[in-house]
Amino acid sequence: MLSASMPNPTVLDALYAFLVAAAVTALLTPLTMRIARALGAIDEPRERGLSERPTPLLGGLAIFAGVLVAALIWLPEGYGGAPRLWHGVLLAAALITLVGALDDRFDLPPIVKLAGQVAAAVIAVHFGVAVKAITLPLSANCTSPTPV
Repeated sequence: MLSASMPNPTVLDALYAFLVAAAVTALLTPLTMRIARALGAIDEPRERGLSERPTPLLGGLAIFAGVLVAALIWLPEGYGGAPRLWHGVLLAAALITLVGALDDRFDLPPIVKLAGQVAAAVIAVHFGVAVKAITLPLSANCTSPTPV
């Protein structure tokens, strides 16, 4: 359940959430490395690759777990009067993480990865998530027109 005790998170709350997410991620990374080795989710060195030795994959699982723990502690329930928004974002993120983990293990074709991304977007939109403005660094906000 999302935290109901924090209607207006502060910058300090954001810092604490970041630190918790980073700590959980760091603690779970060795476990995900062992799981990756056991499942064969290893990036082998190749001519155009970045690694010079076999590298365990599945790090996205640790990152998702860290973000999820911080979100469950610090995200305000009912932010903007719509608790469904957070649920949609977290479910979409879980789907993206699942697709990423499956890709790490089975090297999915691009169309399957795209289908996972589209499904995650559909989930988020179904829960009412909408991008109403984008802040560009060193520039003004770009806002979308309000539908009639």
